[in-house]
Amino acid sequence: MKKADLAGRIIGMAVFMGGVGLLAFVFLTAYHWFTTPSAAIATSPNPTTSASTVSQLGKSVVVMLEKIALLVVMTIAASLVASRGVQLYFASANVKPPPITPKDD
Repeated sequence: MKKADLAGRIIGMAVFMGGVGLLAFVFLTAYHWFTTPSAAIATSPNPTTSASTVSQLGKSVVVMLEKIALLVVMTIAASLVASRGVQLYFASANVKPPPITPKDD
């Protein structure tokens, strides 16, 4: 095995592990966001503000949708990083990656 191949495989594995770490971070963030009550979500109307209950509920829905969209973007980015690591690993080994779909019999 050449040194260039070994270095490429190590870099590919490091990038893959970085992607897996990012995915773990995304899952932990999602767990934290959805188990911790949010300050932006009003559970009861606040008499000190002039905002109606409907507007507070609308704001809460927008905040929740923003969080979900952010989680989707972070998940896609982490998956792409992990995928690139696998591609680097197999490219440095000069081996075709295994097929994703099962073979037809």
